Amino acid sequence: MDKDASTPIVTEHELRVLIKALTKSVEYIHKRHFVLTFIAGLLIGLGAGFLIANLANMNQKRAPDA
Repeated sequence: MDKDASTPIVTEHELRVLIKALTKSVEYIHKRHFVLTFIAGLLIGLGAGFLIANLANMNQKRAPDA
């Protein structure tokens, strides 16, 4: 049995293709993470703003007219 048969032979071109594919995959994941983080931050900010506006409105309604 040939011991070298189990070791893969990768050409330089195949290696470059694999590196390019991996780089694109990582870039896609980073873009997706950025977009999801932006959307989550936007939703949290809008929710907090809505809550603060409602609390301020409730305080105005409770305050006695002078």
